[in-house]
Amino acid sequence: MIWWRLPLSRAFNDLREGKYQDAIDRLDKLVADDRAGKDGMWAPDAACWYRAIAAAHLQRYGAAVDDFWRLVQRSLRAEQADPQDAVPMRTNEYRYFLATMLYLDHRYPDAIKVFQRTLEFDAGLFQSHLQLARMYQDLGQLDDALAERRAAIAANPDDDGLLIDLAGTLLIMHREQDALEPLRQAGGLAPRNPRAPYLEGLVDLTLGDSAAARSAWTRFLALAP
Repeated sequence: MIWWRLPLSRAFNDLREGKYQDAIDRLDKLVADDRAGKDGMWAPDAACWYRAIAAAHLQRYGAAVDDFWRLVQRSLRAEQADPQDAVPMRTNEYRYFLATMLYLDHRYPDAIKVFQRTLEFDAGLFQSHLQLARMYQDLGQLDDALAERRAAIAANPDDDGLLIDLAGTLLIMHREQDALEPLRQAGGLAPRNPRAPYLEGLVDLTLGDSAAARSAWTRFLALAP
């Protein structure tokens, strides 16, 4: 039997049971085993993956960054070693998780670069646009945030939540009139979602249209739990 299969399986069970520190301790031993080679180079990719997930659950995002970085580098080396058998989308998946951990670790400049890199390989990865918009908004770069909101919608036009997020950014920019259209579009896409009519009513009231606000909030009250 492959030497690492049993400890890896036990670490997976620890993860499933929410024993994140136990999983990390077990995987640290696996990677440090002499049979794993220098710096754990012969340890399975799953060991890095599980350890990164466990670290993220414990909000140790720096540790998760390290393991997702290892996975990106491993996957890139595999692509170079055997291009015909390579899985570039797997590399980009690792890259996306790396960027997410950088974002959660508040390392925005690095996270922005990696999210932008993911989009070079998958223009339809609307989640990267979404995360970029959040960071730009946190940084006060509202024009950039708005551009990313629109790019996310272009990549996934049937998501009502993205339209509501776009309206939220427009409201932060004091563009109330412009926010109405995406809110109405969101209401059309998801007529059972109470968020859109609630926000639409607030915007209508801000714009001085009490009749439109009353209509929007009537719809909201019919939907709200």
